[in-house]
Amino acid sequence: CTHPRPFAEAFAYAGRCMMNGDERRQAIIRELQGASCPISGSALARAAGVSRQVVVQDIALLRADGHDVV
Repeated sequence: CTHPRPFAEAFAYAGRCMMNGDERRQAIIRELQGASCPISGSALARAAGVSRQVVVQDIALLRADGHDVV
């Protein structure tokens, strides 16, 4: 399975070292929507520069907001 672009591009943010939670969750949504296969939480965490637990929490928030994340 191939991904449309490197994960790091999805999480790049105009010269800033860290993105805030809302920006990170939007990047997760963009990455998942563009993927042709499943992406692990660990891979998303590495790309975003956060722990896997942060990604798990982000996905829980996205689901609570009504996003269909499997």
